[in-house]
Amino acid sequence: MLIALVLIGVVGCGPKLSEEEAKKIIVEKFKYPNQEYTTHNIYPEQGGKAFEMIRKLINEGYVSKTGQRDMFVWDVFAINEKGKPSLKEFYYNGFHHPQGEYRINVLTHNTIIDKIEEILIDKKNNSAVVTYIIKKVVVDPYGSAFLTNSDIENIKKYIEKRRVNFKNYDKGWRIEGEEQGVR
Repeated sequence: MLIALVLIGVVGCGPKLSEEEAKKIIVEKFKYPNQEYTTHNIYPEQGGKAFEMIRKLINEGYVSKTGQRDMFVWDVFAINEKGKPSLKEFYYNGFHHPQGEYRINVLTHNTIIDKIEEILIDKKNNSAVVTYIIKKVVVDPYGSAFLTNSDIENIKKYIEKRRVNFKNYDKGWRIEGEEQGVR
């Protein structure tokens, strides 16, 4: 008898939207993880992690010199297959600065869905409201090489609550509208 009541309660509750399904649909619709690139000017005399990473990118074939110049000052480097997942731009300027200067636009952190916090199903309207948490994560080795400690700490602290509306159609759940921030 108890099993029958439980089954009736589970089966008779109308449309279901699991946390896993909601997260999968949100990731597909809003293209998570959102990759975030930052631009950095690096001077060789500064040394440190950033300049070591620049040397590694050149020496290990992530980039190669093209012989072209951008605005007659910046040597343009081609980003090779090895570097394409993480690099957008890579230049060298030996004109304005005695030791030279590198400019790099590199993937340093991602915004990801941390967790689904709540799913409120509206059986009458065959819809749901999903509340979830996004956070930022540092992408290494670039994030720790190019970001300051303060930047890294701020990224690690970043948490935001978002909400999105779902509608259940014959072929399944779909997102209606855009993400909304929640206070």
